[in-house]
Amino acid sequence: MTANSFVPVAALMLIVIVIATSLSGSAEIVSGTVFLDQNNNGVKEDDEKGLPHIMVSNGDQVKRTAAGGEYRFEFDVTGTRFVFITTPTGYRLTTPFYIKIESEGATKYSMNFGVTPDPNQSNKP
Repeated sequence: MTANSFVPVAALMLIVIVIATSLSGSAEIVSGTVFLDQNNNGVKEDDEKGLPHIMVSNGDQVKRTAAGGEYRFEFDVTGTRFVFITTPTGYRLTTPFYIKIESEGATKYSMNFGVTPDPNQSNKP
């Protein structure tokens, strides 16, 4: 075999691995809102507004929150995965910065991320 004949074999093996990984996981939906936590209690109240353009990630994709602070991921989970927020400059978190997703159990997860202005930082966006 020549070095060039390994390329199609390697490509075929990669396709098989990707398909096997996709079939072995379960589709999970993770959604929520990044919000301005005005009372610092870590719970989104009806009058607390969502924050747009905040980065949230599932480790493979990075998304920015929509105009109302909403985000949504749909992906296959094998083992343990996390969804997490990047804390914006000038703010601190009032909730955990991540949600742990397990391949066994629920298929829908909801996690709101609360932030509040940090008086120790003057670089607010």
